[in-house]
Amino acid sequence: KYTLIIAANVLNFFSGSDIKALLKQIKSGIQDGGSIYLSIFSTLDPKFQAMKESRAKIEENTFYDDEKKLYIHFFAREQLLNCFREFELICCCEGIEYDNEANNPHYHGIIEILVRKKVLSKQKKIKFRKEATEPSRCFP
Repeated sequence: KYTLIIAANVLNFFSGSDIKALLKQIKSGIQDGGSIYLSIFSTLDPKFQAMKESRAKIEENTFYDDEKKLYIHFFAREQLLNCFREFELICCCEGIEYDNEANNPHYHGIIEILVRKKVLSKQKKIKFRKEATEPSRCFP
């Protein structure tokens, strides 16, 4: 298990079902007391509204970009926080960032989150494992 996992600008390019599986792996791969940092596209991203108007929705907040041949998922802040409800929230920031991509400068809505896996006593670990078998409220 790892003490730190960083997924910066990666999870936005998967379908919702793949994101759910990746988040499960990320959360199970972190040791007690370890931290997870994510930087992802948010629903504040100007492209989110444009895609809602021009593309068919694949899953909630997920679209397929035919030109680039990839999925684009936009995270809602509350949805993301719910994914890490059993972790200690260290920081969660949402805003608009300038992206100076070659020949195509533009803006992105970004959420950055840093969480720490709580160190649980043996009794709490047993209870948590039982809760973890319930259906996920992170993604539909």
